[in-house]
Amino acid sequence: MRELLKTKKRIVVKIGSSMLTDAEGHLDPKVFGALAEEVATLCKLGKKIILVSSGAIAAGMKRMGLSKKPQQIPKKQAMAAVGQTALMHEYEKSFGKRGLMVA
Repeated sequence: MRELLKTKKRIVVKIGSSMLTDAEGHLDPKVFGALAEEVATLCKLGKKIILVSSGAIAAGMKRMGLSKKPQQIPKKQAMAAVGQTALMHEYEKSFGKRGLMVA
């Protein structure tokens, strides 16, 4: 797989909620830092990285004190709205330290 990536100019990475959170369900700054470091390294090698991330619902659940993921779409949307700012804040902190912008 690594050999294949060497020839690619653009790489899409999908990160799930379980990768971004610790055992208690909090967003894990160490994970964001490690991810940002990997992406920064790839960027320095001339790669264009597209990072697609889950995590907004999980972050919203933690902020709202829920332990079980809601099943109703409006409640999932509410959790995503609450969690999106926390998720982007973690990305912005970690990637910003390495001179990278997030959107």
